[in-house]
Amino acid sequence: MKRTLRACLQALMSALTNGVVALALMLLMEFCISGNLRMYLPYVYAAGAISVIIFFITLPRQLSYCSRNAYCTMNKTSTTPTKSSPFRPS
Repeated sequence: MKRTLRACLQALMSALTNGVVALALMLLMEFCISGNLRMYLPYVYAAGAISVIIFFITLPRQLSYCSRNAYCTMNKTSTTPTKSSPFRPS
């Protein structure tokens, strides 16, 4: 259950981030073309649709990632080289 919740949270954060970036790019293009910075309702709908689509595409990938890893760490990567690393300093 904990792994599923973490995978869902990671997929949701990815979807929301992409939706906000898409909305910002649409508003930037609207400002560049017309000179007005008005948020039209279709832009909000498009950003919401992008967020929903990305969430449902990312969720199975995150679930499979969390089912393979025992701990499903949230973006915690080790920066120390391992013994089998060819780039380990001597």
